[in-house]
Amino acid sequence: MDALSVVGSHLLHGLPSLAGGIGLALTAHTLLTLQNRVLGISGMVNRTSHGSLADAVILAGVFAGGLFTAVLSSSGATVPYPNVSRVALAGFLVGLGSKLANGCTSGHFLCGCSRLSTRSLVATATFCSTGAITSSILHTPLRQETEPEADYFTRANLIFLALGGFSLAIAWLISSSRHRSQSSPSPPSRDIVGQFSILFLTGLSFALSLQVSRLADPQRVIGFLVLPFNAGFDGSLVFLALGALPLLAILYLTGSVKIASSNIIDTRLLGGAAIFGIGWAIEGVCPGPAVLNLGRAAIAGGGSVHLIWLSAFVVGSRLAELIA
Repeated sequence: MDALSVVGSHLLHGLPSLAGGIGLALTAHTLLTLQNRVLGISGMVNRTSHGSLADAVILAGVFAGGLFTAVLSSSGATVPYPNVSRVALAGFLVGLGSKLANGCTSGHFLCGCSRLSTRSLVATATFCSTGAITSSILHTPLRQETEPEADYFTRANLIFLALGGFSLAIAWLISSSRHRSQSSPSPPSRDIVGQFSILFLTGLSFALSLQVSRLADPQRVIGFLVLPFNAGFDGSLVFLALGALPLLAILYLTGSVKIASSNIIDTRLLGGAAIFGIGWAIEGVCPGPAVLNLGRAAIAGGGSVHLIWLSAFVVGSRLAELIA
């Protein structure tokens, strides 16, 4: 195979991640504009463990997206490794680190970097660095996988993207209807139903875009973190960034909702991001994919692994709350 063919093959393999990144950007923009919420899944999981109903509704949407993708796609839930203690350690470190750093891949990398937040740029550089070091220790040499033709843009990917876009369109319509009805009295219960519908639909769209982007596949995450020097390097997440960050940056700059951000770089941020990167690289899992894959596992089996990871995540988050 000549160099041109190799480049063309990589571009074809990257198209789903590029499209998934665009879907993630549109989802993050919708949640921020309609609900004034940042798409930070680690914070949502932590707040849900403290009883936040609104965050639980978003995560229910992510879980439902996992159910749908498992039904429609041929592959089952992705279980990274059967070593339970290592799964628990990974979840604990991700929970501890994301709480200390106040963000994860969705909050810092996707939402923070797109608005050029100094804290998010530093956090992302930090957890990618410690993730790369950890992956080089635990996962190299990484065997290069030969991907079948079906791994290009599949019919299932098109359906996921279409359903995700439809979910966002319905969320915008509901929001528009709520604003129109504010001129006349309406029962509080109706307003709550509308709000929760928007939250659920954005969670669903997030899950479907995440599945297409391939960030939900731990092997691809690990393949990215081993860096291009390794024969098993996977550039899917590079295409995800190309699809998500420029679009989300434009939407944020031209949007009506702005976020007050801090430029303080302290040891809590740096230490938390470093810990997060280590935990992320151990299993290739972060909070969003964990919830999505738990939904997939409800259909395909193997859910205990994801429950262990999420439980350990909550324990790590609670410990971080005790650290001054």
